[in-house]
This record gives sequence, structure tokens and C-alpha cells, in this order.
Amino acid sequence: MDLGLSSTDLDLTVSANACYGNGAQNYFRVKNADTAAVALSDITIKYWINDTTGNAVVPQIWYGGCVTDAGGTCVHQVSNVTASAASFPACGPDANHQANWEITITTADSTVLDPGFTWSGVQSAVNLSGYQPFTPGSGTWYSGCGSGQPFKEDPHFAVYAQGKLVTSNGITPPDCRAPHGSQRLTGYISPLFATAPLVGPVPASTPVTMAVSLPVRVPADFP
Repeated sequence: MDLGLSSTDLDLTVSANACYGNGAQNYFRVKNADTAAVALSDITIKYWINDTTGNAVVPQIWYGGCVTDAGGTCVHQVSNVTASAASFPACGPDANHQANWEITITTADSTVLDPGFTWSGVQSAVNLSGYQPFTPGSGTWYSGCGSGQPFKEDPHFAVYAQGKLVTSNGITPPDCRAPHGSQRLTGYISPLFATAPLVGPVPASTPVTMAVSLPVRVPADFP
């Protein structure tokens, strides 16, 4: 069953560099941690915001970034990077984490991102039409907005490969935006399950049985 999830190992990191009275600015970078090359045109970045003013959300690309090698040297300036916005009925896990706009960043540049290489420095911004005031980065936004470096993983920003959600970052889109990601558990698990592919979420109506065990802590004064 195709649940719209991808096992391609892409690492998305984000640095929210500025939030201001009528806009927000984000930097993204995507590292190819897989063993196979990936075309830039097969990569999509998405994030979600909540606007209650009723105005249109307008995304922009200020810089399309560049492909950097394992040493951090830019080997290709990425071209034809665009951003689009789509509205949907507000949803989220709770009243304080809602979204009603989805921002999508794509490129028509088919340059190959080799294993270990990074699509670096993608600089995007979002504002309301007419630059009217709103509150980017507030607690009601699904995708957070902080300030400054360093780049870090954030499950509320997503990367896709060939239209399928990459699950390596434990990405969790808003609950009404399929597909959803999930995060592998680490620790002591069966080698059989450790090598099993991550297929996707189990339907809510399906019973799931699991066992959790913890190491026993022996008191120091135990005879």
C-alpha cells in the first residue's frame, strides 16, 4: 500500500532568522544522507502557518541556495526556485498549534544532489498581501519562528522526495495534511524490526499490541 511516505534519507534543517510585524523569514538546507543521488527537482520543502486576519499569504524566495559538497564549497548555484501558498480549513493537534496555510518550496533545477552533498542557504519569506500587519512566529503558528543560528531539525517543517514525505526527521504535518510522518524509536529493539522499512502510520481503527521493558535498577543496599 502506498501511503505517500518516502524512505529516502534527506536531512532538513531550518534556521528561523527573522520574525517581524508583517512577515517571517526562514533559511533551509537539505542534506542528502542517502547512498543514492537525488535530483533537486525531486525535492520539496513545506511548512505551515496560521493566519486569522483573512488576508492572502504571499511567499517569496529571496535566494535559491547552492549545492555544496562535503567540504562546504558551493559547486552549483540553484536556479528556478519558487514558493507557493495554499489555504485550507484550520487544523492542528490543539488550539495553540493550528495552521491554515501551507507554503511549498520547489525548484525546476534538475541538478543532481550527490550523497553527502547539501542544498544550502534556501532563503524564503512570507507576508500578508499588501504587507498588512500580523503576528508571525506566535504560539498559534504550527511552524515555529525563532531567531538566529544554528540550523536544527524541526518536525513542523517537512521535506519531500518525489512528492512523498521523508520520514527521517520524524516530521509531523498538521493532522489534516496527509501524509503524516513518524519517528523511529531508538534503543533495544529486535534486529528484525530494526531493519524493517518504515511504511507509514497504522489506521486509527487497528489495535496495536506492544511491550515495553526497562532495565531493573538494583538498590545499592540490596543483599
